[in-house]
Amino acid sequence: MSLQIKDSRFVKVWKIKETEYGKRFDLGTSRKDQEGNYIKTNWFGCRLVGKAKVLGDGIREGDLIKIVSGVLDNVYNKEKKVTYMNRTIFEAELEGDYKKVEVVKTPVAKMIENGEIKVL
Repeated sequence: MSLQIKDSRFVKVWKIKETEYGKRFDLGTSRKDQEGNYIKTNWFGCRLVGKAKVLGDGIREGDLIKIVSGVLDNVYNKEKKVTYMNRTIFEAELEGDYKKVEVVKTPVAKMIENGEIKVL
C-alpha cells in the first residue's frame, strides 16, 4: 500500500543519521486535539531523494521543513515475513530563514533543477 504526501505542514528535523545507504532523517510533528492536548507524530529514517536531496545536504537538526511531495510505502518481505514502512520525500522546502542553511548545488543537482536530467 502507498500513500502520497502533498503540501504537508511543517515538520521538525529531530535527528540526522549517516548510514551506508546515505542520510536518514527523523522527523516529527505535533498538533493540539480538541481538549488542548498535544498529539505528537514521528517518522523515523526518512529518505530525501530527487529535489529534496539537494535541500537535505544543507539541513541541520532542529530545522523545520515543509514536505511538498513524498510517499509512504508498506512493503511486505515474504521471505522474512516482515512489513517495512518506507518514508520517501521527493521535494521539500525549508521554513523561515533560508540564509541559515547553505545548500551547495553540485553540477548534477543544477542539471536536475534545470530539467536536463530526470530523476526517477
